[in-house]
Amino acid sequence: VTGTGTPSGPPGPGAKITVVEYYDAAFDHYFITPLASEIALCDAGTSPCAGWVRTGRSFNGLAADNPPASSIGVCRFFNDTFAPKSSHFYALHGLGCEATIASFPDWQLESSDLFNMYLPDGNGNCPAGSTPVYRLYNNGMGGAPNHRFVTSLADRASMVDKGYVSEGFGPLGVGMCAPD
Repeated sequence: VTGTGTPSGPPGPGAKITVVEYYDAAFDHYFITPLASEIALCDAGTSPCAGWVRTGRSFNGLAADNPPASSIGVCRFFNDTFAPKSSHFYALHGLGCEATIASFPDWQLESSDLFNMYLPDGNGNCPAGSTPVYRLYNNGMGGAPNHRFVTSLADRASMVDKGYVSEGFGPLGVGMCAPD
């Protein structure tokens, strides 16, 4: 991964939020959100979240309304051109967000700052006080792209065994760093 994101310094103040992961077995896709309104819809199985269930996985993020200066905003995109499937894509500013806007007009920008995270260095190391979030891509399996973001090396290995490809920094594909 290359980009123009500014390397993160040590984690600073900022409100932590929980980013919750969901899975849709019919799509074989993963979805993450920190938004209470979306979490409520998905937990209730209400449209547009019908079929999505919690995986039991989550990680910390930083609220976008007053983030630490050393953090970077995460963009969220949506694409429904893979009907009947659809997909979301998440990218840090300077590391996929702007390139997606410029090069892939079918990916609709839903939020330019859904939440904030820290940036790993080029070797995939996270700043002290943060945890690696591994970014995995399904390589288009099942007819539609999808990414999964996990903090567990066991979950990462399981996804690679299923054919997912690591994306991100370093040999393990660290896509971002979550505040502890």
